[in-house]
Amino acid sequence: MMARFKRIVEKHLAGGKPTKPLLDVNCHHNYAEKEVHFGEEVYVTRKGAVRAQEEDYGIIPGSMGAKSFIVKGKGNHESYCSCSHGAGRIMSRTQAKNVFLLMI
Repeated sequence: MMARFKRIVEKHLAGGKPTKPLLDVNCHHNYAEKEVHFGEEVYVTRKGAVRAQEEDYGIIPGSMGAKSFIVKGKGNHESYCSCSHGAGRIMSRTQAKNVFLLMI
């Protein structure tokens, strides 16, 4: 997806000239991966999280109209070198459905 986006930018905004981004941020979320933590090989499941080892970059997307943020990992071993990738919610999906369906 990143390569496709880069080609579109080059074609339509850069007059066909190659571009060099200031920073490439390519992180995935909602996955499991084998890693070493606390001296043991374990599977870390990141649901709603991205890897945040030192020097890892991530994206915390904003909702419609809200800012998104590029973040840099701190390598916090207590959190298995993870951080959330979402802005969070005031209520769960189920709570929102119940509240707003009652209003209809």
